[in-house]
Amino acid sequence: MTNIEQLVSEFRDYVNDPPIQSQPRGDRGRWLRICSSMDAIEDAELAIAAYMKSEYPDASGDLYLALYGLLQSLIIQQDAAKELLQSLGIDIHWEDFLRLKDIRAIRNRALHPTEYKSGRKTMRSIKHIFLVRVALRKKSFELHETIPDASTEFQVYDTMDIIQDQALEIEKALRQGLQELRTRD
Repeated sequence: MTNIEQLVSEFRDYVNDPPIQSQPRGDRGRWLRICSSMDAIEDAELAIAAYMKSEYPDASGDLYLALYGLLQSLIIQQDAAKELLQSLGIDIHWEDFLRLKDIRAIRNRALHPTEYKSGRKTMRSIKHIFLVRVALRKKSFELHETIPDASTEFQVYDTMDIIQDQALEIEKALRQGLQELRTRD
């Protein structure tokens, strides 16, 4: 069991405690949001673990599917953690989790490559991004970001660092949430 799975288990124990359980179940939508958020966090964790354990494919299509699936799983997990904490009335300062924001930006650049806009919409803010097929590896990938009539930037991303950083940030957020729940009792 990963640390994230253990933390979600602690949330489950908390919300299934009989005095607590009656509160969210009174609002069926809130109760379902809590349960689906916990499930999505764990499901994403399973997908991330499968990526790490699997043999990396040789076929180009499979390479893309593995990377796209990983990046999307990271975002699903981030969104589900936010939804869980919000549904429990826990106010986490997500702006303090800068690495999660970075990971989201990496995913957006990699999965929305044809015309990525950053900041105000000007020709210099529009980038065309290429995920470099020959540089796809289980442990890294490379993006080429070009600005029309300007420069090209090359950026290599360490997939394992991204996964590790995400886990640390999600764990930190969930621990803060559990701490707040415990102080309410």
